[in-house]
Amino acid sequence: MNVAPFASTVDRIPPSNLEAEMALLGAILVDRGLFESVTAIVQPSHFYASLHESIYLALYALYEQREPLDKVALAEELRNRGMLDKIGGMAYLNSLMDTVPTAASAQYYAKIVREKAALRALIHVGAKISQLGYESEEDVPAAINRSERLVRELGERYDGGALRPYTMREVGAERARRALERPTFYNSTPWPSLTRRVRFGPGLHGWSAAVKMGKTHAALMNALWDALHHGVVLYFAAEGGRENMHELLVEMLSGVRVEMLGGLVTLAGLARRRVLAAEELLARSFPNLWLYGSGDELISSAQVVVEAKRQAQRLEAKGGRLASVWIDVAADLADVREADSRRDERITHDRKKNAFRRLRDAGISLRTPFHVVDHQTTKVGDNRPSRTTIRDGGDLGAIAENIILVWRPDREKNERDGLFIVDASRRGHEGSVDMRYERGLWLDQETSPPQTRSFLETMVDEALGEPEQPPHDPGLTEYALAMLPPAEPARRTMTVDVNGEPAVFVPRTGGEYDTDREQLDAVWGQP
Repeated sequence: MNVAPFASTVDRIPPSNLEAEMALLGAILVDRGLFESVTAIVQPSHFYASLHESIYLALYALYEQREPLDKVALAEELRNRGMLDKIGGMAYLNSLMDTVPTAASAQYYAKIVREKAALRALIHVGAKISQLGYESEEDVPAAINRSERLVRELGERYDGGALRPYTMREVGAERARRALERPTFYNSTPWPSLTRRVRFGPGLHGWSAAVKMGKTHAALMNALWDALHHGVVLYFAAEGGRENMHELLVEMLSGVRVEMLGGLVTLAGLARRRVLAAEELLARSFPNLWLYGSGDELISSAQVVVEAKRQAQRLEAKGGRLASVWIDVAADLADVREADSRRDERITHDRKKNAFRRLRDAGISLRTPFHVVDHQTTKVGDNRPSRTTIRDGGDLGAIAENIILVWRPDREKNERDGLFIVDASRRGHEGSVDMRYERGLWLDQETSPPQTRSFLETMVDEALGEPEQPPHDPGLTEYALAMLPPAEPARRTMTVDVNGEPAVFVPRTGGEYDTDREQLDAVWGQP
């Protein structure tokens, strides 16, 4: 009986070189400048020993934070991660540095680590192909195509950076395959005029405005729309916390201002019923909106990505869909904020840039829109904002698919009129959308006259069982007066013609007319 060649390899140790892994880590500790070139060759998953992978991840975190890459800083980082004792303490870090013949050979060690990882991956792919051979008797062509794709993908990952051209047929077939495995959705918005300009697809999308412009209201309205029409929404309240966001949602739906502590007990009548109806509506009609953040804990972009991937897998297994992920605001992410009181704009900019790239890549891999809300600089004031005036921008304009700027040009004289400015769009159309901001809600001015209510207010009215009647406000009065023809002044006509033409008299409204009312009526007739 002949035994398959791979059967004899089951009990063999997978290819690895622990000495090269130790020398590589030691070389980085000796010369920090080598780390950037090493990261282009080696990824954390390429290490065979799990403790070496943990050390490499800690070094990467220190590098992103612009911290020293020495054994003291590394030991502190590992201690914070609860890993220092598991890897052998400071003694093991010292031994890493002792194994380095010369730090100049770091790239040589990195290539050895990468090649051993490639061989282990080849064994893994071989096992998958073997399994396909046993399980795919009914669809042999599909099994062969799958095997070829596994080998090709392996070569692309470990070919040392060599580029491979693709024909149009190959690119089209790959896109079709991915579309069948996981369809790509493009979400609409609550505002038809904005939807005609942009749709939110996989990747990163930015929202920005100055203080008190209503950017969080716009983000929450869009998140509610996604939860109602597109699937599950993850909303990370990095700035205010989930309780503040819930309070703001209740105010938006009910139109009633509620203070966080004890506000409800002071309400009565219709206001109290509207608040209770709004809370019930949030619990019943928006189970797909999930809030994160307590206001005290810090959330990092890495945590957002891990949670989004975890929930996307759970939803996909159940036949659901992750519709969108929102981060409000990006400046309060843990990996963006400074750990101490000093302020270095360059460091903050780089941290935000890394965070935005991480979020963008996650959105593309999950085929889900990721939205970040951020502040404008204080220098903008009442001037027209732009993507270049985003505070500590982090190259958001270059990384994001769309940049939406929320702006109310004249909040002092007319606080209702506003704009959504599409300042950058890769798959849409740049330009402005006329909006109206009323009672904390944004309405599309082109498609919603003042007497029209938002979809949120309509839902509350239906929950209360009351007819849709907008509250009295100056905007409605102005709209009604604009629709009426201009009124003419009251006129009285003489009973006797003068020179063949009727005489016209316009009475005064003062006291003289009132005192002589009877005499005037007798001469000129009734009005």
